Amino acid sequence: MLGLLETFVSVVECGSLSAAAKKMHANQPNLSVRIQKLEEMLDVKLFDREGKKLILNPVGKKLYEQTKPVLKMVETIQEEMSLYKHPETGHIRIGGGYQILLTTLLPFMDWFTNKYPQVTYEMNEVGPASLIHHLIDQYELDIGLVDTSFTNEQIESIPLGIDSTIKLIVPNSNHYHNQNSISQEELKDLSFIVFKKETKLRNEIDEALRERDISLSILMETNHIDLMIKMVEMGLGVSFLPISTDSHIVIDKRVKVLHVEGLEFQPKLLYLIYRKNRYYPSSMLQFITELKSFYYRR
Repeated sequence: MLGLLETFVSVVECGSLSAAAKKMHANQPNLSVRIQKLEEMLDVKLFDREGKKLILNPVGKKLYEQTKPVLKMVETIQEEMSLYKHPETGHIRIGGGYQILLTTLLPFMDWFTNKYPQVTYEMNEVGPASLIHHLIDQYELDIGLVDTSFTNEQIESIPLGIDSTIKLIVPNSNHYHNQNSISQEELKDLSFIVFKKETKLRNEIDEALRERDISLSILMETNHIDLMIKMVEMGLGVSFLPISTDSHIVIDKRVKVLHVEGLEFQPKLLYLIYRKNRYYPSSMLQFITELKSFYYRR
């Protein structure tokens, strides 16, 4: 049907079968057969015939007016679908916790966007990890970065070769210049910027501190890691933050990590997750491949 409509529009716009045949690189008798077949399918006459001349009648004019935008829409769809064949273009929906997106994904994004500048993204700050798994399973996200792997036969879960551990972050100042560690007793003299109550990270940190009978002097509660880092940089306080093994926060030496004697948090391996058995455009496959390679080679 679509091919017959394309022939019909071409004949109308070219003004004759012969001109349309030349434009479409087809022979004139074949085009005449196509027009007749379209008329039979619709059970109407589209042209008035005067000898070999075709004159568009009111029914044909109506069909032309309705068909032209449809063919334009089909052309647009074909153009957009063709983009999925090329890794240079596409749109990727990514989900993850704020700290993972900030400390783990951004260094890769800086590299990947320079290499593939035409790819666009939708960043979703989502948590907990179980919700990210659910959104990927429901096709609402394409890719997720999580610190917990769930058993789900529909979800591919790939360890990235890096982990995230809660660490004490202090200003990179002369006061801490020669220190690599700090005692639990010294923590009581510091001002802390901490996560809000009832968040997963705050609960994990509070539980570890309670086990060692450590209480903190809290200056501020916030869940915005960039704000927490900035305040530590300015020397307003210190903070327990989840830091990945190659975080730019540490590499750029904007803050310093101190070991707290007798206080260890369990490292959490970071996973790249995505849905199995679904169609992925080339740009997304390239993103997944490059992300795995980026962290394994570092």
